[in-house]
Amino acid sequence: MAEDRGDFEHARHLYDQSLNIRKTVGDLSGIASSLHHLGQLYHRQGDNELAEATLWESLLIRKKLGDRHNCAGVLESIGELKLTQNQRSAAKTAFLEALERLKALGLSAEIARMTDKLTLLAESKAVPDSDIES
Repeated sequence: MAEDRGDFEHARHLYDQSLNIRKTVGDLSGIASSLHHLGQLYHRQGDNELAEATLWESLLIRKKLGDRHNCAGVLESIGELKLTQNQRSAAKTAFLEALERLKALGLSAEIARMTDKLTLLAESKAVPDSDIES
């Protein structure tokens, strides 16, 4: 995959192509998926403002579709983005919302992974305990 090789320009071109095709055929789930991938790519490139806008657009479509599982994935990406921006409270909020959705679906492995993220966030010395406790 181009993104894994660090060829972000080519990866963006491919994601944009995918997004345009999915828009043409009216594939809302596919549009949300392409937007999620683009948001992650923008984040990896350091364009956090564009990453956030793109991820929120993906999340809105996922919510409209009632897609709780993929909403959780986008929320996790938003949480990761917020961590890199040192916005730990916003990251916690995103991770907690993702966790709620995963619990509703009974996805044990993903629940454990999200719980681990929240635990690591709570253990971080840069965050006051009162800010993390849920």
